[in-house]
Amino acid sequence: MSRTIKTAEDRKKEIIQVAEILFMENGFNNVTTTTIAKTAKVAKGTLFYHFETKDNLADAVITSQLAPLKVIYQQVDNNLKWSPLQKIVWFFLSELDDPLEHVFAFNYLKNDDNAVLRQKLRIQMTEQFVPFIEKWLLEGTQNKQFDIDNSTLMAEFIFTSFHSWVETSIYGDNLALRNKRITFSLPLYAQILKLPENTFSPANMRKLLK
Repeated sequence: MSRTIKTAEDRKKEIIQVAEILFMENGFNNVTTTTIAKTAKVAKGTLFYHFETKDNLADAVITSQLAPLKVIYQQVDNNLKWSPLQKIVWFFLSELDDPLEHVFAFNYLKNDDNAVLRQKLRIQMTEQFVPFIEKWLLEGTQNKQFDIDNSTLMAEFIFTSFHSWVETSIYGDNLALRNKRITFSLPLYAQILKLPENTFSPANMRKLLK
């Protein structure tokens, strides 16, 4: 029987998957590169060939975890039937209704041993997803749906403030409380974007996306 020869890319993906499991089970601070290499059944030289440091590997793990969510953002961005307002509504509603089932996906980051990963998540989410929000705000401003002066800063503020407000790694797993916080904040974002007060009410948002 011939032995399956794995490509370098396959090895890289396996290392990321193994590291992800180990970080989730034991915490980033408690997992060594030796343990990762041994569990992935690769030489340490192979691990360091793909990732110069454990920190680089941590970046790759977070990127991998965010990849499915980024695909959804891209699909929303490519939806020619939706207006910029509908796309912004989707952003808020996706956190309230959680159709992506992502709300508790990063609960393991509450562990203090995963503080490094928690910070990397915040950075990567901002870098990867704020540009979508900025694009939708700019397009909405151009077609008079929004009235804002600086779409870049507004996108950063909306995304980072909203996610900090509802982050489960800080405020816990009480979904009812989380949704209460979301509902409380939505009229404030409508006001910031100079929209009618009830634009971001859950009922109106769901109706808008039907």
